[in-house]
Amino acid sequence: GGTTASMGISLYPSDARTIEDLLIAADTALFKAKELGRNRIAFFTHTMKEQMDKELYLIDGMRQALLKQEFYLQYQPQLDVNSGKMQGMEALIRWKNPKLGFVSPAEFIPLAERTGQIMAIVGWLLDASFQMMKRMMDQGISVQHIGINVSALQLRETNFADKVQQKLTYYKIDPSLIELEITESVIMNHLEETIRKLTKLRQLGIQIALDDFGTGYSSLNYLRLLPIDRVKIDRSFIDRVEDDSVVQAILNTIVTLGHSLGFRIVAEGVEEEAQLQSLTNMKVDTVQGYYYSKPLDAEKLVEFARESLNQNR
Repeated sequence: GGTTASMGISLYPSDARTIEDLLIAADTALFKAKELGRNRIAFFTHTMKEQMDKELYLIDGMRQALLKQEFYLQYQPQLDVNSGKMQGMEALIRWKNPKLGFVSPAEFIPLAERTGQIMAIVGWLLDASFQMMKRMMDQGISVQHIGINVSALQLRETNFADKVQQKLTYYKIDPSLIELEITESVIMNHLEETIRKLTKLRQLGIQIALDDFGTGYSSLNYLRLLPIDRVKIDRSFIDRVEDDSVVQAILNTIVTLGHSLGFRIVAEGVEEEAQLQSLTNMKVDTVQGYYYSKPLDAEKLVEFARESLNQNR
């Protein structure tokens, strides 16, 4: 097919005045060239400059955020479809920056992955999640798991399983209470290596969830190879579950196949009664979304769990 090249160009002195900044500018333009479909040239532009300034601010801001404790967690309750009781929750990282206010994870997580800062951030996320789980257990609230999103870089770390094991020991938490969520694209990009890593984590007793299922390029055929406990169907399907017969057919297949392989099926982003009804009919196991609750802070989550589980019944 022949070789193709993408090129990013920055000019002195209009784009930058130091060699380092010129290289960053050229690199930003190159990133854009690749985004536009490769095999093309992109010049550094003013919009890119704004984007770059913001990214540099965020990169520095993330470093500060860990020191200044600007990250915090919210929790999305997950409910059993049949009993309507809370089963577990997904931990969601939040960042409130003094200058920008609330920064969306969709904006800072990809950047943290590009710069490698994700390692420290997910390290913090694991600690905060384990602490929350411990707090619930100490208060006698028996939820089945807390879901924690893990990045590709994290998973590729040689001693990741050992780190998780150390935290389990430190917080005295049963491994089965921890569910690590891995996105589909992470698994498919490094299939064999990822399967090895996930198998090792599962041998510790940790649960693994396949996140955003249906958005990437994994075929149903791959499901049987993966060492996972749960499949999380992406919200983009749930939005169309009532009126799109193709989506219904796909979901029915995922549920049937998933169950035959021994997986639990979770639906994300459930917002309406009718969606819940369709998913119940399809025999989905667990749902999360605004229909039941928006993401809650720790205090509210404890309240929600108590009410949902209503321990005195």
